[in-house]
Amino acid sequence: MNNKNIDEESFVFIYPKRLVLINSQFCDFCTKIHAENTYITEMIHLFGYQHCDNCRKLCQKHTSLYSNYKNIFPTIQFCNYFNIKYNQKFHVQRSNGNIEDNWFISTKDFIKFHDNNYLFPMFFWKHF
Repeated sequence: MNNKNIDEESFVFIYPKRLVLINSQFCDFCTKIHAENTYITEMIHLFGYQHCDNCRKLCQKHTSLYSNYKNIFPTIQFCNYFNIKYNQKFHVQRSNGNIEDNWFISTKDFIKFHDNNYLFPMFFWKHF
């Protein structure tokens, strides 16, 4: 048996989950029930990982692997990193040249990277 294989850590990828009806003391990575509440890392609205304090870095690794594999970026983390508020309005130029106000970044879908362009999920909110 090769010593190199013995020293290597095994790695099992854990797929993110819907974050509804969860046990607040469960960790997705060490699969233990903890005495204290665990943390939630949302990639998009109600989708991501639940982890204990000891598994925080492992959660970041899985988030990064999932994003790189799918060629997407977690919208919530993007907004937090660039200090974009969830209620921040954007001006959007439509394909016919019209400029519309009241567009917002949606946290219910991922930011996608396609043909060297970032595609942001957005929604229009018209006040009555």
